[in-house]
Parts: sequence; structure tokens; C-alpha cells
Amino acid sequence: MLARTLARRRLFPAAVPARALSTPAPGPNDAIVRLLSQHLDDENASPSRNPYKVRSFQTAINAVRRAQHPILTGQEAAKLKGIGPRIAQRIEFFLNGKDYGKSSHSILASPLTQDPTARHSARTAAELADAGCTSIEDLHRREYYLDILSKTQRAKLDHADHLRQEVTREEAENVADFIRHHIASQFELHLMGDYRRDRPTAPKIELLLLHPSYVHVPVPPAPPAVHFPKTTRGNRPQPFRPKHRAAPAGTAPLLAHVVRPLRDAGLLATPLHAYPSRWQGIALLPARASAGAGGDREARRWAEVGERLRDIRARRGSYRPIELSLAPVKSRGAAVLALTGDAEFVAALRIAATKLGMYLNEYGLWRWHPNRRTQGPRDGAGVDVDVESELTSEEESTKEESAEESAKEEGESGYWELIQAESEAAIFEELGMPWVPPEKRNFGFLKETRPSARRGRPRKTPPALL
Repeated sequence: MLARTLARRRLFPAAVPARALSTPAPGPNDAIVRLLSQHLDDENASPSRNPYKVRSFQTAINAVRRAQHPILTGQEAAKLKGIGPRIAQRIEFFLNGKDYGKSSHSILASPLTQDPTARHSARTAAELADAGCTSIEDLHRREYYLDILSKTQRAKLDHADHLRQEVTREEAENVADFIRHHIASQFELHLMGDYRRDRPTAPKIELLLLHPSYVHVPVPPAPPAVHFPKTTRGNRPQPFRPKHRAAPAGTAPLLAHVVRPLRDAGLLATPLHAYPSRWQGIALLPARASAGAGGDREARRWAEVGERLRDIRARRGSYRPIELSLAPVKSRGAAVLALTGDAEFVAALRIAATKLGMYLNEYGLWRWHPNRRTQGPRDGAGVDVDVESELTSEEESTKEESAEESAKEEGESGYWELIQAESEAAIFEELGMPWVPPEKRNFGFLKETRPSARRGRPRKTPPALL
């Protein structure tokens, strides 16, 4: 009996659903599925394989397969859940018989769509492609330039060739010297970013300004409104850029005492993004007049203001991206730390602070004390965080205080203690870390310092900082 049962099982295996044994019926969008599958294979075979892009292709393929109607345009594809603007653009090019090569998607690789602060740049690129714009040259046509591009994107396009060029150390130093010559002498000015990390070139000029009268230290919102980072993944916080964007008042100290005189002096050509404590734009590199006696650099005069303003109007000269940040003088150490970078290094420091029950931002190292109502934030390191100054915009301060009170009402009750803000070295010490010289503050250096005993896939968060 048992032998007959086993024989029957060998001769007549369990029934298998017909769908599992048959080839899937062709769908209305098989050609698009084959296209995306080819792009998926190309990405998997690439030496610089991007797992996020692989996942995007897989999701898009499934979305197209589920579609019950033929997809006729990229806009229709973009309406499907799981298809983003870039994949929709690939589909649009395919349906129009165009090759999605380097020349086809040069818009996406251009400076006007690569700015991380421009949230809708990829969407704009897809909109341009849908309208028939397939190259940087096409962008200058009136129907694209005026009807689709924003004012900020038009400014980037006008200076696209300049924005692609790196900033040399000499160029950055000349800009810093020019600024010192044209703003109040009480300001301190420091070159940050790649310059402070001793790199030979940088993608932009980053400057930190401090003033003895600018001392108001904004307090973080109460938990859970404040984000305690636990991983290096995700978007990096940008120092001195508020989470909720609002047009800065014209009396904000950075605009009134720094940006305006530098614009009038013919340095700042075009604004891109403006916040109360941060300004991003495009600067005309300053040139000095002919050398005086002995050719002393400090004794040489700058070119006439009128000449510089005429150059800006005519778009003559060389231009570079520039970022100006104004920090409270009592947040000197935290501001320098945040603006020196690099992004991976700063992210690792913020994670280290979180693991110690603290919060690190560009204004200082903080500790939250819950369940206690107080009149205001406490001073943990001899720093008066409530002092208003002659340079602090009354409107800005009121806005910060109201946001802070709103966050307290919605979050936990308690207060922030400012542990350290004035010294980089002291912040490292509070985090239990040795001093790291600026030139070694990059992710490559940190990976070299971690122990090699652990096997398996390397961690993105450097244990050396934890």
C-alpha cells in the first residue's frame, strides 16, 4: 500500500497552478518594462552600482507591469505610484524615440538641478523634458527660460560655466580680503569648508562672520520637535538654515550689515537663497588695480565700484558660488565645527552627541532636562543665551521665541542646558573624543581609524567617533 502511494506521488506530482507554469501574458506596456529592465541590468553591472537606484528601477518595473492601460507619455507614467520624475523622463524619451544618453539628460546634470537646496529641481527637469527641452542650449529659448525656470534657476543658468569651476585658495582669500575692506571692522571673518580642511580647491566660497554685539543664541525646540540623529543616512542638516523657510526681514543683521554693503560694492552679483543668518548667491571675483610702489598686495587698491557694477550688469568677469553665515559670537566653536565639515564628519559628531544624551547643532552642544517648567533655557557654560543685541533683528528674535514657545507647548515640558558652544576643543572633550585637526575631518580619515577586528560589511557610522 505504501509502495503504491509513493509511486503515485512520483508519477502524479501535486497540482501546480497554471499561472506558475505559464509565461506571463504580454501587457500593454511590455516595451517600457524591457526598457527599464535594461536600465536595471546596466545599473547592476556598473562599478559604481547605486542600490537606491536599483530599488527605484525595480519599483518602477512593477508599477508599469500593474498598469492596465497603455502608457503614452512620461506624465502618465509619473502618475503611477512608484515612478519618480527621473524615471518618468526616461520613459518620455523612449516614447518619443530619443536616446537617454549623456546629451539627453544633460539638464539633470547641470548646476541648476544639482543644488541640494532646490527641492523641485528634478521635477523641473522632467517638466522641461516634457515640454521638449533636451539640452542646456535649449534652456536659453524664451519658452523654457521665462515660462518654466524660476528666478534662481535662471541665475544659475546664466552663470553655469562659472559654477562648474572650482574655487582656488587664492580666489577665496581675495574674496575674504575684499569683504574685510568693505564691511565694519568689528566683524570677524573666517574661511570655512574645504578651505579650512586644507583642500587646494573648493566647489564654493564658505565664510563665517562673527560680531561682538551679535550674541543671541537660539534655543532648540523642545522634544519631540527637535531631531536627535541616530544614523548618517538621510539629508544632512544645513547650518543656519531654518527648517521652516520664511523670507528674512530686510533689517536682519546679515542682510543689513553684510549683504547690502557687499552688493553695493559690486561683489555679490545674484542672490540664490536668503535666510536671517545665511545668504547663498553668486559673487564676482574681485580684481585689484595696478600694483603700487613695491607691488605690496595690501597697498593695492581694488577696482572701482562703478566698473565692478558695470561688469555685473554685462556679466563680464569670473563668478563663483558663495555662502555667508552669521553666528552668535558665543557660538563660535559650534559654528566653526559645523561649517568646517565635512558632512559625514559632522553627522558622526551629532550621532555621538545623541548617544550621550545630548544634542549638537551649529549653535552649541545641548542637554535636555525634562519634566521641569522654568522661565527659560539655563546657562550651562557661562553663556547668556537671552541677551539681545544692537545687531539682532527684533522681528527675527520674536519669530524665534514664538516658535520656541510653540514647540514647548506641543512637546515635553523642561528646559535646554547649553553645555558648550565657544570652543571646538571643549566640544570634542565633552563628547569624549580626541582633537581632530581640520585637514583630517573627512570620512576617509575616520574609516582608517576604526578597528579592523569586526568582520562583514563596513559600517557607515565610524565607531572611532562613537
